[in-house]
Amino acid sequence: MYKISKYLFSISLKYILINQLLILFLIIFINLIDLSRIIERENQNLLSFLYLSILKIPSIINETSPFVIIISTAFLFRYLINNNEFISMRNMGFSIFDIFKPISFGIFIYGLIILIVLNPLSAITEVEYSRYLNNQNESMYTINFSKNNLWIKNKNINGGIHYINIKNFNIKEMIAKDIEILSINKDKKEYFQSDFGVIENQNFIL
Repeated sequence: MYKISKYLFSISLKYILINQLLILFLIIFINLIDLSRIIERENQNLLSFLYLSILKIPSIINETSPFVIIISTAFLFRYLINNNEFISMRNMGFSIFDIFKPISFGIFIYGLIILIVLNPLSAITEVEYSRYLNNQNESMYTINFSKNNLWIKNKNINGGIHYINIKNFNIKEMIAKDIEILSINKDKKEYFQSDFGVIENQNFIL
């Protein structure tokens, strides 16, 4: 009886882990599409891509664990019934409770790991994930509207920052008027003024 209980406990954890990995890879693959857009837009490298993907793993496991437990238990009982193991255990004197007890213990152990380890870890990684993206967005490109003024902060490839103030902007025609630009680089600061500018092919032409 001990060997059968041990077998049920181990196979329950096995089904949970297999299903968790399958769902994890599926959701990571879906998230990779969104992450690839972020990385491409912000000109980040492959390391940033991998770093953000790893940060999402604890929260994905934490959020999908209830669903994983349900489908794993269903698949496990289907396996036991199809292989006549369930009937054999019943013939040996095992009750439904005796069969489910080691399985429920495996689910309890998995849930305990999620609660104690994954839950706090996912909270930390989600904060880091949001902070990293916010820092990238703020440092690369920022747009603010103030009454009739348009303020743009843009970081160039050399690490310099451009502050652009447009007092009159036609969104439909992509034409700007009364433009002031402050360019700050490591070695110099420059100030530009223009009465007219056009946004063409994602470039700002004065």
